[in-house]
Amino acid sequence: MINHLVIADDNYYIFELFIFLSLLLMPISKKLTNLYISNLVVKRKLNQYTNWNILLIFLNYIYINLSGVENPYISKFIAHNSLLINILFHGFMLYDSRILFEKIDDTKPFSRYLSIFNKISDRSLLNYEYIICDIILHILPVYYYYDNIVNYRIYPYDINMYPYTLFFKFMWALNIIEGFNVSSIYVPSLDICNIKIINLIVIMDYTLDKTLISL
Repeated sequence: MINHLVIADDNYYIFELFIFLSLLLMPISKKLTNLYISNLVVKRKLNQYTNWNILLIFLNYIYINLSGVENPYISKFIAHNSLLINILFHGFMLYDSRILFEKIDDTKPFSRYLSIFNKISDRSLLNYEYIICDIILHILPVYYYYDNIVNYRIYPYDINMYPYTLFFKFMWALNIIEGFNVSSIYVPSLDICNIKIINLIVIMDYTLDKTLISL
């Protein structure tokens, strides 16, 4: 039987503090991007949920190196979050490839500054760069936290993470998007109902957590 009670140990208190401090960064980040970034496309990309997961990975890396120990709650949270992001992103990409290969007229590829790519079109270079970003932002985090995913049931114990990951997602939506119009920060032209997206995320979050913890 799954134990839904959280054991109040020091690691759990540190986990709560970690999430609380991460949430405090959201309104600060939103204000700074509004003040210093005028390009709407760049602003949208920086505010996307995936980048917040990368920030959590970075903060966890700093914590592990400073403390010398890994917090099992934090690692389990990020492992679940990373796997769900990977599944949802590639699922939506199959639904509509614009999620990965959106045409951005005023954006030049970074590799354009290298003369060896002069004969390759901007569109092709952007596609290659998006694929590289996809690997770095969505696939590598899952690989990095592979052990936590495989040992999800005992890492730590059999505590469910979906209440925490859902809470974090909703706080991101309210602080960054200022609502639940999720598609506006990814592909504004995507013709899909945001209510369906939110419902799908909730169902997937719950199902993935229950599936991993039952393995």
